Amino acid sequence: VSYYLIFVNGGAIQLTSSNIDSILSSYDIVFVNFYANWCRFSQMLDPIYNEL
Repeated sequence: VSYYLIFVNGGAIQLTSSNIDSILSSYDIVFVNFYANWCRFSQMLDPIYNEL
């Protein structure tokens, strides 16, 4: 399972155990995409997230 944080003003970064606390505390609102390669719904939404 992967998860990415997408900023309104720019690209996405991968959250890791070493950066998640500092990233989440830096913003009032965050959008996190949880993704798993085997998940049908993740596969369906992947093209939409890639447009952001």
